Amino acid sequence: LDKEALLRGTSAYLVDRVVPMLPEHLTNDLCSLVPNQDRLAHTVLLDINTHGTVKAVDCFRSVIHSKQRLTYEQAQVLITGGQVEGVADEVRDKVIMLARLTRKLRKARIREKALAFEMPEIRCILDEDGKVTGFSKKVGMESNHLVEECMLMANREVGALMAARFGTAIYRIHEEPNDEDFERMDAQLRQLGIEGVRVSRETLNEIISREMPEPLRQAVTLTLLKNMNRAMYSPELGEHFGLAFETYSHFTSPIRRYPDLVAHRLLLAIEENRKKPLDDKKLRDLCRHCSERERAAAEAEMETHRVKMFEYYADQLAKGEKGPLPGTVSSILFKGVLVELDESGQRGLVPFPAFEDDYYEVNETGTRANGRRTGRVIQLGDKIEVMLHRVDAENRQLDFSL
Repeated sequence: LDKEALLRGTSAYLVDRVVPMLPEHLTNDLCSLVPNQDRLAHTVLLDINTHGTVKAVDCFRSVIHSKQRLTYEQAQVLITGGQVEGVADEVRDKVIMLARLTRKLRKARIREKALAFEMPEIRCILDEDGKVTGFSKKVGMESNHLVEECMLMANREVGALMAARFGTAIYRIHEEPNDEDFERMDAQLRQLGIEGVRVSRETLNEIISREMPEPLRQAVTLTLLKNMNRAMYSPELGEHFGLAFETYSHFTSPIRRYPDLVAHRLLLAIEENRKKPLDDKKLRDLCRHCSERERAAAEAEMETHRVKMFEYYADQLAKGEKGPLPGTVSSILFKGVLVELDESGQRGLVPFPAFEDDYYEVNETGTRANGRRTGRVIQLGDKIEVMLHRVDAENRQLDFSL
């Protein structure tokens, strides 16, 4: 089991199925919470005061007996003062109390310059035959933040425990952009019309929270994100720039991420006052391997999503259902404008010859195209309506016309 889990490194969430790191019987049953049944667990117990400050940490192997399973939507109803049939007052009160606490934790992180970016998640809706029938857009609710903040705090404290006891361990790090990255963000944002403040660690949240049309906000967020480093696993302690944490590990998902299993083994050695179960070379190899497997799983997830998307649009084109489709200019290339469709997030090219009103020239930063004769400007974040023109599923290319 352990060899196969290490080989996979992570569970992969493909568009039409999950490829689990561990066998389904463990993932969906024995290692998964079920109401009113005992389950083996590893607990991180935090004593947090009313200001959201952690005063004490304890960790131990435990048995958990869940009283209620709630969906995020049900938890959201409780948080906003509503009632959910079959949910006891005791459970509702604890959810509301936890929401008050996690609001403070989130605000404290953002005060420390944690990134407060949110991008909507678009999912394919599939029928019984696996064909796409439409799309759903998932936006984070407070109930999502509630669970996330609890996991972040546990991961932060486990990272701190490992750093204090072992030094080298398995950490999740995210390096801060360098001066060149910030300068590139600055130049690209100016081309979007975002001026008056220089891009830095201190100003990122202020920039993204400005009043602006949603398509422009999305373009600004993407511009910032694509100029940042990727989070990775490291045996050496380093900060997590995006979360504004000095110590951070992955501990909370041992049934779907191998680094979390390693963190559990290290934590258990601390609790039992044993020496580190893995030497530094093995930790380095593990971190490199797990980072690679994470990237491979993410690419596979995106690839299966793209396959379904192209199948859908090829089918739409064959049926003559070409549009119009509302979208947003997401990138400007020398050969044309990339448009991201509002309904699906799928991108396609409108070649410049399709703009018959003028000859367009692209600026150096690739954020704007100017009409030589008319002076018309096309820039990132612009709303645009397009028609399906060509679908090349084999080469993953979608072409639009105006």
